[in-house]
Order: sequence, then C-alpha cells, then structure tokens
Amino acid sequence: YSYKSIDQHVKKMIVYTDHEARLLYEKGVRVSGTRVIWLCAFKPLIAFIRKYFFMFGFLDGIRGLIISLFTAFTVFLNYAKVWQIQKDTGRKDPAA
Repeated sequence: YSYKSIDQHVKKMIVYTDHEARLLYEKGVRVSGTRVIWLCAFKPLIAFIRKYFFMFGFLDGIRGLIISLFTAFTVFLNYAKVWQIQKDTGRKDPAA
C-alpha cells in the first residue's frame, strides 16, 4: 500500500480531487439536474463495486474494504467539488 496512514491517504485525496475537479470542470463537466444522481451516487457505487469485487479488494480484508470505500468517496468528492466550482464561479448550466 502506498499510504502509511489514513490521515496521509485523506490528505493526498484532497489534493488529487482538487486537481481532478478543476480538470473535469475545464472539460465542461457540470453537476446539475438529474445528473447529480448519476455523478454523485451511482458513479461512486460503481467505483466501489469495481474496486472491491472485480479488482479483488475483498481478498485484502478490512484494508481492501477501506481502500474501496475511499475510492468511492474520491469519485463522489470529485463531482462534489465540480459542483462547488460551479457555485463559486456562478456559471451553472441553465437546467440547474
């Protein structure tokens, strides 16, 4: 594992999601309307299932579960931060 503690993992996650959210926003990704459910609920769930089951995270016990949950939370955080960028810049989609 590349992180020695949960604190270290969370700190890196914050840095990476700040960067990723900015890139998503610049690519034109917007969080609004019914897309909120897809981006903030289903995509993180799919990320968890992929990591825990298809990438065999369950074989690592509690570590695998924690990493899979962090993966899902990272996906959620990316889109939550895109929403925050939209709100802060005032450039929401008209459908929002």
